[in-house]
Amino acid sequence: MHAALREVLGPKALQSGSYNKPGYLRLDFAWQGGLSPETRSEIEEVSNLAVRRDLPVRVLYGSIEEARERGAIALFGETYDETVRMVEIGGPWSLELCGGTHVEHSSQIGPITMIGESSVGSGVRRVEAYVGMEAFRYLAQERALVQNLAGMLKVPDAEVPGRVEALVERLRVAEKELEKLRGAQLLSSAGTLAGNAEDLGGTFLVAAAPEGVAGNDLRTLAMDVRNKLGDKPGVVALFSAVDDKVSFVVATTAAGRDKGLAAGKLVPVFGPAIGGRGGGKPDLAQGGGTHRVASPRPSPPCGPRSASERACELTIQHCGWSRGSTSAIEECPWLVARTSGGPVPSSSRGPAAVLASTSARCGSASR
Repeated sequence: MHAALREVLGPKALQSGSYNKPGYLRLDFAWQGGLSPETRSEIEEVSNLAVRRDLPVRVLYGSIEEARERGAIALFGETYDETVRMVEIGGPWSLELCGGTHVEHSSQIGPITMIGESSVGSGVRRVEAYVGMEAFRYLAQERALVQNLAGMLKVPDAEVPGRVEALVERLRVAEKELEKLRGAQLLSSAGTLAGNAEDLGGTFLVAAAPEGVAGNDLRTLAMDVRNKLGDKPGVVALFSAVDDKVSFVVATTAAGRDKGLAAGKLVPVFGPAIGGRGGGKPDLAQGGGTHRVASPRPSPPCGPRSASERACELTIQHCGWSRGSTSAIEECPWLVARTSGGPVPSSSRGPAAVLASTSARCGSASR
């Protein structure tokens, strides 16, 4: 193999290390850049031609000076005894200093099949090969693989590469078409979500978990919905659950940010409910969690939360009030009742009125 490398690549392809065991060889050599498939095939062919020629193998002994005069290849940076062992294969074709055990003729090695070529360091490449019966078994496996593929594709063995290439191209085109359809579907759903935005006292809220939307598509959809809201003050919060993981994206409109709504500051409001965290800028935030849902407050005797209560929770969080503060008690008695476990009083005020009242109180306090 070393001689074949030097014949194909030139004298600079010097061995820098090797490992041999029955049926397998590994050889490191000096070279810059990977070998092309054509070059690998040529090296493999030169090696097998040498095997087929049944070249005689001779062992010679002499001094290091004599070895140099003969042109023997050696790792001359290594330390050698006064008498060195030279192995000659086919006369001048291959002459190297070597201490290993060798065959008497090259044909006894059997077929050589390269199975890999890679980089192992700067300016050092490595080739690996199966030898003898291991090479035969490897080739038999490769043949069986090609025959199986040909059977599945219903083409002759020689046409397998072309058919696979055609299938890959068809798959690429189909994926592009699918991406276009997905984009159109997202734009369509963005309009639907924006049209169903909940008006909370002049602030529009879109909170949804669209089915089959995740990753970058979720972020794209959130921004599309935000754009659909136009100049309205609004918040878009989209969630996606896959297995035990949940991801989310929160976006705010420019008018919403003018009212003090910041996407990054809204994340801690619902983060604990999904066992997650996240963050971002005032206009866009995202994150994920483990889909652990916080324990719900008891329905009986409290009953389900109303829209007014949800509005209260939003504004209390925005204003920074605690649930036990005077402002929270006066504006949102439902939340205080739920916290204490008592009955929840009914309210004649709708969510818009609740938001208007609490927002006004929050604003005057901040001023």
